[in-house]
Amino acid sequence: MLVRVFKYSMVVISALLVVWWLNIPFLDSQKDSVPTIVTSTPILADLTQVLMGPDVNVISLANRVTNPETQTLTNDKLRALSRADLVILNGGPHETAVEALVGQLASSAKVLNITSFMEKQEKNWPNYYWMSPVHWNRLVYYIQIHLKRAFPKRRSEINYRKMAYTNDVYVMHKTMKETLDEWKKNTSGLCSNHESLAPLAKAFGIPFVALELSDNMSKESLNGMVDTLKKAKIKKIHPNEAISHSGLDELVKAALSQGWQLQVGSPVFSLNLDHLGSGIENYLEMMMFNLRSITEG
Repeated sequence: MLVRVFKYSMVVISALLVVWWLNIPFLDSQKDSVPTIVTSTPILADLTQVLMGPDVNVISLANRVTNPETQTLTNDKLRALSRADLVILNGGPHETAVEALVGQLASSAKVLNITSFMEKQEKNWPNYYWMSPVHWNRLVYYIQIHLKRAFPKRRSEINYRKMAYTNDVYVMHKTMKETLDEWKKNTSGLCSNHESLAPLAKAFGIPFVALELSDNMSKESLNGMVDTLKKAKIKKIHPNEAISHSGLDELVKAALSQGWQLQVGSPVFSLNLDHLGSGIENYLEMMMFNLRSITEG
């Protein structure tokens, strides 16, 4: 009887130790006040929320769905920017206006400019780095270091969350590579109406063509684009969901007039996340959606 009681007690104690050990990363966070972090895009907001935890107030200056590069800031976003503890920007040529605004309104906040610090760490850091899972995982490594410096009481939780998240990105990257390696056997390349898909194509060794479409393109411009597609042997274009699809029909008609059967494939997301509940509301979902669009649509 005593032996059975002893064994039962050891099981209970072991279970309690496991629960205590699993909660160690979160003990320091409970002593910390809830910070406010403002990011320039929903994609960065998603990453920040994952690394910091659900209790942290993370706000994106850009709204979901539409192109962040062409959005104007609302008064609510400006107020959030003025009270932020940390501001995280992509930086680079597409966010010069936001950088200037941050300098005016968030003087008391720490500012993390991804382009500025990643160009010191990596050669040829791409503008649309997040479309490469390899570059994205590198960013995750460096950004968790900066987050721990900004919020030292949360360093254990950040470490714990970073390890789990990088494993998810690794699994996603492996799935994408296996699928795209098989897809490449039957295709000549990838085409979109925005250059932001280039890092994805480069990461997986896929020839890529970006076409800048617009309304009222000249016949000469359209024929030039068709010639480019012919040389690349590409017969499908995947439009970017966040920008205007103007000029797409004209390009298809111009291709048909030259006997080139150009198809419009499923859209891709490379500049923004979709609305909540869409199934494309975080980075991992966005990349897997793009994988399906490219290989199946």
